Amino acid sequence: MENYIIELKQKRNRPYYFAHKKVVIIKIYELAHLVKIRFENTNECMIVDISALSYAPDFTNAISLRIIGG
Repeated sequence: MENYIIELKQKRNRPYYFAHKKVVIIKIYELAHLVKIRFENTNECMIVDISALSYAPDFTNAISLRIIGG
């Protein structure tokens, strides 16, 4: 995990994806292994786990937790 944090810091210009949406990394919270991201071409920001980011879009089907009462 530490290597991934170092890589995020060094390669901020590389495209990253959260699910299938391209994102821009705004801030890295190292101690909590979280990143603040902004969806490209929007002002919408959120904080996610570092491991939720990928180098390619992910179009895997998933079920929202809201559907099952989460």
